[in-house]
Amino acid sequence: MKAAILVVLILLVLCYGFWAVLYWRRITSAVEESRVEDSPPLSRRSIVGKSLYVLPSRRQPTPTTATRSETEKWEEKADIFAPEKQTEHPRQIPPEKLDAVFGTPPADESNEPDPEGVPFGESAASDYEADMDQEMDREEDEENESQPPAGRLLAKGVQFEQIGEAYRTVAHEATPGEKKKQRVGRTLVELEQTDMFEAIVSASPEGADKVYDLMNFYLKAYYRRIAERAAESPPPQVSAPEDFDVQNYV
Repeated sequence: MKAAILVVLILLVLCYGFWAVLYWRRITSAVEESRVEDSPPLSRRSIVGKSLYVLPSRRQPTPTTATRSETEKWEEKADIFAPEKQTEHPRQIPPEKLDAVFGTPPADESNEPDPEGVPFGESAASDYEADMDQEMDREEDEENESQPPAGRLLAKGVQFEQIGEAYRTVAHEATPGEKKKQRVGRTLVELEQTDMFEAIVSASPEGADKVYDLMNFYLKAYYRRIAERAAESPPPQVSAPEDFDVQNYV
């Protein structure tokens, strides 16, 4: 009997709990619905950041054809702009015309290299100016002797007569003298790595060998003079101090 009463009480408690849950959910949903109904609807202006700009209509205008007015006078204007400068390639002497340009001059003309530093069409300078010119030439020659042979092209240019002499020596002379070999060898050293150097080499079948011999002859004489000058002026002898010790500077 007691067991039956206990079971009934448990069932009543469970039913009450189930009913309490349902009742609580119903009250909560009713409160939320009343809140939604009481809140006023949002207007467009209350939205933060909403743009009020109204886009215009995207109608495309109809293109019109340009027509010439009857009273308008059309005149062609001359071009006032300067023409574009055309790039000109450096002129080169064709190999077949080298003899005509650098060939042997006529008997009544001299084509020897002009002495350097002599102005054309000017009166003789005074003794003082002549001495100054000689001094400047001597200093310039000493500076050129101290430079490598290939760098002298920057200090002194090669004259047309010197190029002609080099071409005639390579193309037509078999045994030039020692002075001419030195002059021509120096000219060829200064013309090295230029188009004219290649033209002189191709002046004769043995041009490459002749050019090599002339340049070698000049370079040997050049370095021989440098060695002789170095031997004539020995380096100065400087005595070290008595208390000098190299360990103090290491």
